[in-house]
Formats: sequence, C-alpha cells, structure tokens
Amino acid sequence: MQLRYVIGLVLVGLSLLIQESSLRAAMIPFAFWKKSGPATCTFSSNTTVTAANVATYSNCIWSIGAGVTVTINYPGAIGISGLTMTSTSTLTQTGCTTTGCGAVIYLLISGNATIPSGAKITADGTGYLGGYQTGSDSVTNNATTGRTLNNATGAGATAGGSYGGWGGWNSSKATNVPPPPYGQPKGPLSYGSGGGGSAAAKKGGNGGGVIALLVNGDLTIDGNGSTPAISSNGGSAQCGGGSGGSIYISVMGTFSSSSSGVLVGASGGTGGGTATCGSGNNSGGGGGGRVAINYSTISGTLWSGSIQTYGGTSTGGAAYAGGSGTVVIKGPSATYGDLYVNGSNNSTYKINGTPIGAFGRITSVTSSSVGFSSLYYAVGTSDYSAGANLVPDTDALSISQNAITTYSASSISVGSGDLTTLTSVGKMWGVYDNNSTVYDTIYISDSVIVHAAVLVAANSINVSNTATLVASTISANYVYLNDTSVLSPFPGDTNYIGRLKISAVALTVASGAKISADGLGYLGAGASGLLGTNSQFKGMTFNFVTSAGSDKDCGGSHGGLGGYWADPSWATIIPGPAYDSISQPTEAGAGGGTDTMTDIAGNGGGTIIISVSQLSVDGLISAKGNTGGGTGAGGGGGAGGTINISTSTFTSASTGTVLNASGGAATNNGGGAGGRIAISYSTLGGTMAFTPAKITANGAAGFDSGTAGGAGTVFTYKPGTSTDGDLYVMDNSFSNFRGSLTAPYGFISSTTASTITDSGLTTYARDFYFTKAQVVGKVIAVGVEGTTALTEFTITDYNASTGVFTVSGGSAAGLTVGNMWIIKGFNTQYDNVNFYGTGKFDAPYLKANNTIKTYSSANVYARIMRLDAATIDFSAGAISLDTWLSNGPIPPKPLVINATTMNIGTNSSIDLTGSGYVGGFCTYNINNGREGFCNNTSNTGYTQGNTTTGGSGSYSGGSGAGYGGMYSTNTPASPAGDALAPTTFGSGGGGDSTNTSAWGGSGGGVLSLNVSGTLTINGYISAAGSPSAASAGGASGGGGGSVYISADTITSSSSSSDLVDAWGGWLDTNAVTNACAGGGGRIAIYYNTMAGTFGNGDLSANGGISKINTCHGGAGTAFVKKNSDSGGQLTLWNYDRVPNYLPTPLPAYNVTFKSMSILNAAVGKMMSSAYAYNFGTTGTVYVDGTSTLYIPNDQSNVPPYNNAVPVGTWFNVLSGKKTGNITEY
Repeated sequence: MQLRYVIGLVLVGLSLLIQESSLRAAMIPFAFWKKSGPATCTFSSNTTVTAANVATYSNCIWSIGAGVTVTINYPGAIGISGLTMTSTSTLTQTGCTTTGCGAVIYLLISGNATIPSGAKITADGTGYLGGYQTGSDSVTNNATTGRTLNNATGAGATAGGSYGGWGGWNSSKATNVPPPPYGQPKGPLSYGSGGGGSAAAKKGGNGGGVIALLVNGDLTIDGNGSTPAISSNGGSAQCGGGSGGSIYISVMGTFSSSSSGVLVGASGGTGGGTATCGSGNNSGGGGGGRVAINYSTISGTLWSGSIQTYGGTSTGGAAYAGGSGTVVIKGPSATYGDLYVNGSNNSTYKINGTPIGAFGRITSVTSSSVGFSSLYYAVGTSDYSAGANLVPDTDALSISQNAITTYSASSISVGSGDLTTLTSVGKMWGVYDNNSTVYDTIYISDSVIVHAAVLVAANSINVSNTATLVASTISANYVYLNDTSVLSPFPGDTNYIGRLKISAVALTVASGAKISADGLGYLGAGASGLLGTNSQFKGMTFNFVTSAGSDKDCGGSHGGLGGYWADPSWATIIPGPAYDSISQPTEAGAGGGTDTMTDIAGNGGGTIIISVSQLSVDGLISAKGNTGGGTGAGGGGGAGGTINISTSTFTSASTGTVLNASGGAATNNGGGAGGRIAISYSTLGGTMAFTPAKITANGAAGFDSGTAGGAGTVFTYKPGTSTDGDLYVMDNSFSNFRGSLTAPYGFISSTTASTITDSGLTTYARDFYFTKAQVVGKVIAVGVEGTTALTEFTITDYNASTGVFTVSGGSAAGLTVGNMWIIKGFNTQYDNVNFYGTGKFDAPYLKANNTIKTYSSANVYARIMRLDAATIDFSAGAISLDTWLSNGPIPPKPLVINATTMNIGTNSSIDLTGSGYVGGFCTYNINNGREGFCNNTSNTGYTQGNTTTGGSGSYSGGSGAGYGGMYSTNTPASPAGDALAPTTFGSGGGGDSTNTSAWGGSGGGVLSLNVSGTLTINGYISAAGSPSAASAGGASGGGGGSVYISADTITSSSSSSDLVDAWGGWLDTNAVTNACAGGGGRIAIYYNTMAGTFGNGDLSANGGISKINTCHGGAGTAFVKKNSDSGGQLTLWNYDRVPNYLPTPLPAYNVTFKSMSILNAAVGKMMSSAYAYNFGTTGTVYVDGTSTLYIPNDQSNVPPYNNAVPVGTWFNVLSGKKTGNITEY
C-alpha cells in the first residue's frame, strides 16, 4: 500500500511512529503478532484488559457480546485482528489517578471493525481528574484545581478544563482561570483536563480519555442518533466541566456509516451553576477535545455534524461556556487534511475559544530565543514537532521563519537568525508547521471563537454562521466569510496592536459578515489589554508611547487630529500628532485621553492588510476607533485604524458602507480622528465606488465642549493608469481647529547654512510624527515671507528627537524663522484630490496632476499654502480655502494657487480674512489655527517684518494699502506693498490701552492665484482684515491684505458684487466709539478676457467702518490690467466714508496707467515728484466730488488746477475730469 502519512504520536512518555503504508509491520512490536490465521476472542462477560492478560487478548478478533463492557487498563497499543460489537456492548478504559494516567483505548486492528447502532466505544470522563474527584485508584484529588497536561494542576475553582478549546470561566473569579489548551489537531493522543471544584461535595468534572483506532481493513459505524458511537467527552459535575479528550481514527479500507446522527464526539462537560457549585460560583463548561480521522475510501455519511467536539455549556449562563475543540478529516486526495471547528456553545469572553497551533505574546528576546507569556499559547513539548519553525513576529508584513532547536513551556530557541533584529517584546509569535497550522480546507462555523497566529489553507478558509476567527496572518486560495461571521486581529495591549494580514486569490465578505479591527489599536487612557493597562491620563500612540499621546479628554489621532476640549483655560491640553503613510498605511489608531480613570477613553482601531486578486465585499471591513466611555467628564474617542487593500478586482453588491476606518465618538469630550484607507485596484464591479456611501474614514463627533476629530484619508491607486494615486477626504462633521493632516510639517525655529531646526516653536509640538527612515528627498521651506516661492533643500540627515534636518543644496541661513517646512513628495502629490462631506483639512503643499474637486456633499474648511493642479473644480458643494494664521511670534503665511482652470462655485471661497499679522493683546484661542493661541501681550498690533515695532497702537486700526483709522495721536502702522504686484499682509489692529480682553483684529492674508486658462468666480475671494474682539473695549480692526490674480479668462455668472475683496477690518458692535477700523488692502488682476458678469465693480478694497467718522480706515487699491494694454486701471474706493483719515500712498515709481479713479470719499496721495504717471493719449484721471488727491507742489510748470486735472510731469493726461479736491502739499 502506498506510503501516505507519517504521524508522530506522544502518549505518556511512549513514542509511537505509525507508517500507515505498512500497518502490520508497525503492529509487530505491540501486538504479539502470530503468523497463523486470526482467532476470535469472545467477551461474554465484563472484562478488564491489563498488562497481565493483554497477550491473551492480542492477535485475535474481538467479539464483544450483548450488554458486555470491556475495560482497558493498559497504557499502550494492543494489536488485534478485528473488532465486532453488538448493539448493547461497550468498550471503555479506566480513568486517571492523582499520580497520572495509565490507560488508553489504543487498538491496532489488522482486519475490519464494526460498531453497530447501540454499541459504543467510550472514554468519557476518564482523563485528568477534576477538583475533588476520586481517581480509579480510589484516591481523591483533594483540591479545588483540576488536573491538566502532565498531571499538573490546572483549572481553578469553578473553571472548566481545557484541551482542544479553552475551558469556560467566571470572569469575576480573576485567579480561578482554566489552563491553556494543548495538543495537536492532526495527531491527538492527549487526555482532557479536569474542571475546577469548590468543595468536597462540589466537584469539577474529569477530562475525556484517549481513543486511537488504526484499522487496516474497513470501519463501519452505524451510530446512536444524537449520542456518539465513539466518544471521549469531558465529565460534568457540580462545578467546572471537564474538557473533551482525544479520538484518533485511521482507516486504510472503507469508512462507512448509514447513520445521519452523531458518530464521534469529544465535547466538554457541562459547568454547574450556583445551585450546584455554591453562591456566586457560576462555573465554566469544559473545552472541547480533539478528533482526527484519516480514511482511504468513504461510504455513507461522514460530515462535520457527525463529529462533535463542542465546548461544554454552563447552567450558570452562556458567558461561561467552554471553547470548541478541533476536528481534522483527511481523505486520500488530501495533503494536509481539512480542519473543522464548530459548535454552538462558545462563550463570548475575549480569551475563551479554540487556539490553532502554538502562539503567544513575547515577553523577552535574546539573539537566539524568545520568552513568552501564558496567555494565548499551547504548552508542552508535544506542541512543537520536529522540523517546526518559529515565526517571531506574526504581525510583520513579511514573515520570517526560524527552525526550532529547543523549547520549554516558557521559551523557544532557534538554530539561526538574530531574533533581536526580527522582533521585540509584545509581538505575537507563532509556530508554523504542517501538524497544526497548515490544512487543505478550514471550516469554522456555528458560534465558535477560533484563535490562530498563523493559519494556512491550500484550498479555502470558510467562516460561517456567527463564528469568529481571530488571527494575525491567514493565507489561502479562497477566504469566505459567510452569514454574520467575523474575522479580526488579536486585541491591542500596552506593547501590542491588533494587526491582521490576509493573503488569498479571492476574499469574499458576505452581507452581514465583517472583518473587524474596531478598537484593537493603541490603548486609550485607563484602558486594559490582556496583559497590561494604560494607567496614564494620555492615550497611547505610535510606538506605544503616551508622552506624545492625546491629553486628557482629547480624541486619539491618526489620519487626522483628535478632537479636544474647547476651553481656553485648557490651552495646553491637546491631541497627539497624526502619523502614518497615506499611500501605504500600516499603523493602528491612537487611543483617546481622559482626566479620570473611571472614564476610560476609547482605543484606536487596529490594522487590516489585504492582498488578494479578487475582493468581494457585501458586508463590512472595519477598523474604527472605540467610543470614549464614562458618565462623568468622559474619555476621548479612539482614532480610526488602517485598512490597506491590494487587489485586481474589487466588487460589491451592497448599497451601504463596505470600508470604515472612522474615529470613535466621545460621550463627553473630543472625538477620535479618522484613520487611513489605501486601495490599489485594477477594476471596480457592482456598486463599488470611491464615495462616502461606500468608504468612510470620518472623524467622530465630540460632545458638549469637545470638538470632533479630524477626517482621515482615503487613497486609491490604479496600476497602469495612476501616476501618484487619488486622495479622498471624507468627513461628516466640523472637526477641531486643525482637522485632517496629509503630511508631516512644522515651523522653522532656527537655521544655519546647513541645518533647519523645528524645536516646537509654539505651544503645540509638531503635529505629524514620522521616523528618520521615512525622511528622504527634499525638505521645502513653504511660504517664505514676502515671496510665493518654494525653497528646496536635499535632506542628508534627520534627528527626530531634536527636530534637526541636515541639508545640502543651498544655504538655509536665509530662511525666515517661523515659516513652515514640509517634505517634498511625502503625501503631497496625487493624480486627483476629492473632497466629500463636512470637515477641515490641512495641507501646506498639495499637488494634483489632474483635478482637485469638491462634490455636492462637501462643506470643507481647508488650510493650504501652495495648491498646484491642472483643474481645480469647486463648482459643487462648498469649500473655504485659508492658510495658516500667525500667532504673533510665528509670521503669517501666503496662499499660492497654480492651475490651468479653476472654478470657485457659489458656495465656495478663498477666504484669507484675518490671515495676516495679529492684533494687539491677541492672547486668546483663535480656534482654527494649528498654532493654537495668539501670543501678543502688547496692545500694539504686529506689522511688516512680523514685529510690533511701528505697529498700530491702542485704538488705531491696522494698515493695509491704506492707513488704519487713527485715534488721537496713536499713529497706525505704515501702509505697505505694491498696488501693481501686492504680496504684503495686513497689519494687526491695536488693542485696548489697558483691557487685555479687548484685542485688535488680525490683518488680511496674501493670495497669489495664477490660472493659465479660465478662472470662474461665482463665490468670493477675500483677504480682508478681521474685526476687533467681541468684547467691550477700544480694540481696532486689522488692515486688508493682498490679492494677486493672473488668468487668461476671468468669468462669472454671479449677480453679487464684491466677488474679490481686501477690506479693512471693522469694529465689533461692543467696541467703544473711539476704536478705529482697519485700512483697505490691495487687489491686482491681470487677464486677457473678462466675460460674463465679472467686471471692475466686483472688486473692493475699501477701508473698514468705525463708529465715528474720524476712525474709518483708509481706502485700499484695486488694479486691473488687460495684458494687451500698455497700462492698467487703478481705483481707490471707500464707500462714502467721511475722508478724515490719512491718505493712501500711490505707487512710488514710474507707472503707465490706463486710468486712475479716486471715488466715494477715498483719499490718495502721490508720494514724490521724482516719479511720473503716464496715461498715454487716451488715459483719464477721475477724482469724484467726495474724494481727494494729494500731489506735490514743487512743479513750477504746472498750470492752476481749478476744475481741471493737471497735465504735467506727474500726470500725462490729455483729458480728465475733476469735481473733487486735487490738493498740493
């Protein structure tokens, strides 16, 4: 007969090597083989087979008569020629004692075996003793603990025994736990363990015994209905149930049965309730045992339901049930055998279930060995067969294997490889071998819970009904999650995050089923894992640190920043940094923070990595953060984790969400940030689409004064089509003042010729955590003051602890301290960027090769410093673009946009209101700046050069192109910038003279908008100064900023006016009457074609309004030039303010104008006679009756002005009109 299997069997120190291709030869040492024909040994009365008479009963056909029981009290294999039983006969074994186990039903049958209906082979309750049970030698195990592998003490009082599955246990009895499972699924020859008792009259059940039938001929089992014909069930008693035992059957002929009932069983015993085990002693059911069947031919029925290794129930309730055992069936065409784990009795408690293979958590590492904890692993030398490999980090994206050389119950040593370079404390280890972790097909069904660090199927893994599979790495041709089944990683801990890797040809997640890593990431404050507790008030974050984690009551961060408690008195209470790659995320979400350990914060979501050819998801793949708990102040929510998918075809028939990496909500504080989703695909099918209806990585809502978490990111890549992939930002609520982050960035705190340092210049440290290994390429200085250029430096080194970049390629010494840095190409460039939903978004530099687009659901506030794209389409939904605010010491930042076409829809805007220099006494929470809190303790506003020197003092408005309103002798800041090429920020308004709660408004920001094609403006563009504080006092408005636009065509269909403005800041309604408004800013537009309703009347750079005439802001400048014209049109306009303010300076250089208009109470001033304005032959100067133009008086050849515009050195005008004042000075 062909050689098929070699199985190593270990039994009570006796090693048997069975070669099933030569079964008779294998029997010879044990069976007292005779060459003559087989005789018949007839058992007509109850008989015990012992060492003394085993020779008598060997080498014959056993015929067991009706009503007869044959008991084996022999520790080894017995060779017989056949087995014939009658309908009421029984074959059993003697049980274990306090000193060990000495009997086994181990038959080597050279012929056929027949077990008719009503007959039974049973080892029920003959395994290791339960607590207070009496052994077969009449000696009692006088202890609450049951016995387990190697007769060691096992299950504590009230706990069930373990073997193939965990025993159930009462979680309120923290020290009375079951022993770990043990043994091999494919060659089971171990006794089941006993359950725990509580007193002499309140016993634990015994474990099941061992049955091994190796049949060279045919095996016929007719079955007994619901009672198994061959059984090794655990015993039931008053307290903890005993575990099932072992049944190993090998049939070289035909395995036949005509029964549709249960043929073989090794289930756990029932656990008792309080009525039998005592008050408060609800007891655990026993774990299921192990059954393995090898056959050559099958006739009739042999299916998973006919073989039971269920976990034992508990009369105390379902929560105390034992875990199911294992069934392996191996047919003639199989290579590894099929694994079945089923049963309806499983507990929902987190560690109960069925472990497959040996695995656990690493507690220590040397170069050649790992030490490990007692949770989640199978003990005993029988678990590590010869030739097995240790996988020292089952969570790694690329698994390493090392051959095992020696092992014990607490450590494993390997023959090669330095384990210190492969793993670290806290990682999950596992054993990879054909005996326990590799199968042909795996079936997991009913309500079981299965744990496996590494699980491999040559064909398929099938999880059905309400079953749960917990794993680190699974690999198969096909993976099917059916019904409402769940696949998840192991839970997080103080040094472990839940990661799940799936490799398959096809993965199917049916409707109702899910892959879930919800809450399995970094621990929230006060949260506990299996082995430890995060006892800090901060949540745990990247690299298991709490020092950089989210502070008390803040949400956890990951793809965005967690929410926070919006109270200015909590100025330093902030969420942790964001982290991880957008295109290849691998990290879990961070936990939330809390301010009391009774309000446990939410854990972050775990990590799911999927690599398949075909992915079908009608159910859900989820890595959400947990909700922050508590009824008091409450803990912050956990951040969403990671879903990283690589597939060829991605299909779905669902109409709902199929991918979810959202943050966890807060019961009373900051919500968790969204996580990260990345998808590489070739084809989408069915209803699958990259929309919020299908995919979400939302930040979660906060509660009370807690803000929402920032949105995470969704990244997609289509090989062969994509260059840099597409970015989607999807959110469902306005997030905190910082929102979503795409890339690491920070502020420059110091420079040398070869270094750029970010030491955390402000209240907030760097918001994006990244390691030195990730920092490659170039660092860019973005938004260098006074320019719109990017300054690039090649990175040669980075020190993450000090924040120092060492660079080459230019001198960094000239960079402005306080401006931003960002890594070029590191999550900054995409094919397309898509905005959905409501939220906030931060990206200092964002480039799209094709399109940046908002969709109808979008309502986004985005802070960007440089935006480059072929097409920017904000026609649908709403988006408001802003840039980073100054906080005082940190200078403001410009916004630069470069596009081929841009459409600013009716509900969208570029709004840089207040994005310039800060006002006096600006020490409040500005509520939407990454910089957090203003830091200007002077009542003087900041001005050009980012200094208070020369700034607007108390009550005086900030200046832009025009002066801020002047109170008394408190001179406002000097105007700045160029009317034809504006790049300057508005100055901050002065604060109250003494009231530090009355702060001045900030100046307007700077926009440089360059569109080579068509620019459509139906929304608005603003660089206005902000109003003064909402507080009674004498604070003043900020000055207007700068808007520079260059476009081929500018068009609009809007009927609104003021589509582009740079107003001066006005006053809060509570301000006192002697507070002043800000001066107007600057607008300059260059174009080839102006179309639709857009015209010069849509531009406004007027000064702000004060409560008194003497404090209005001066007019700003608006300059419009058609590129084919030699000169442009300059307009000063001030909405009929009484012109008692300082005049607006006109350009101090030679200029060619098409026209100059000074209107509606504007006041302009030519600054020197050294310059001339050329208006050509058709140009005009118009000063209306409410306005004034000041000109120098040192030109003797200028005729009297009277009512005519002068023609001379300064104004080369042939025709003009003057009804207002043209005054010499």
